Amino acid sequence: MDIDEAGPDNEEGQINSKKLERSLDTIVQNQNDFYDKENKNNYNLNSNNINNSNNKNKKFMASSAIITSSFRNENINLDHQKINKLESINTFNCKKFEVKNINAVNNWTLNNIANFENIESFNFIRNLHNLNQINLSKRAPVLPKKTRSSHPITLVLDLDETLVHCSTTQMDSPDLEFNVNFNGVDYLVKGKVRPYYKEFLERASEMFEIVIFTASQKVYADSLLNILDPNRKLIRHRLFRDSCSHIYGNYLKDLSILGRDLSKCVIVDNSPQAFGFHLPNGIPISSWYEDKEDTELLKLLHFLEKIREAEDVRPFVVNEFRMEERIFG
Repeated sequence: MDIDEAGPDNEEGQINSKKLERSLDTIVQNQNDFYDKENKNNYNLNSNNINNSNNKNKKFMASSAIITSSFRNENINLDHQKINKLESINTFNCKKFEVKNINAVNNWTLNNIANFENIESFNFIRNLHNLNQINLSKRAPVLPKKTRSSHPITLVLDLDETLVHCSTTQMDSPDLEFNVNFNGVDYLVKGKVRPYYKEFLERASEMFEIVIFTASQKVYADSLLNILDPNRKLIRHRLFRDSCSHIYGNYLKDLSILGRDLSKCVIVDNSPQAFGFHLPNGIPISSWYEDKEDTELLKLLHFLEKIREAEDVRPFVVNEFRMEERIFG
């Protein structure tokens, strides 16, 4: 069955949506005690009213505040109230996860996993792998064939909260500003770039074929990338929301549409569900919003140096990040 047929008007689509709803209900119920204990009085998370001085919560406030700007990348699932509550739980960095399997991974890997190991995302991936009704339609490769000068390994990079953070709301001391007209509405977008992004892109482009794959709309992302890479010397290809697979409110990035050997392809994303179909290829990175002391791109670069000549990148990624182990146990 084509995934477009599994909508709310289709019986199988209704069954699958109900499965995910029940899972969310169970998770929220099981986490109520933890949520009630940890919740702060000054925390109010919704798309209309964001008031919080706690820096730890800024990534969730920012992602919720930008919901109204639909040209940005947002993976919003079935029930916003439930998801907001789940995100509130994870505001406190999922403390119960931070002490698990300390010796299984290095400190950098553990920190990254702790940053995005939220209940909703992992539950979505579990259900995604259990729903055998989902069959992605075969699509022609969206990228042109490699040339002799192309690097053998393809590095797929997310954009928002991986390399930059942009918003249509107030932002102090932005690094960049640009205008976007979306659906007849003019937006002034302000953004900040992650520390060392330029050094990262320059070095990575010497080792890999770089593809930006974002769930954002092209009108927004293209304008942003024209600022980050004005001469198109660093980023070889750009893919946008229309290349994503839209499944139950999430935009997934199916690497099989690239027309590249998956043994020589890695994807870096701060959202785990984005590479839910390709966990052995997925490299997690923490969401970034404004931390000037952040060095995650340098640490990522150190790992990428190790796989630049690998015949198959997947064993390296699996051994380093253990995504399937973390999600499925």
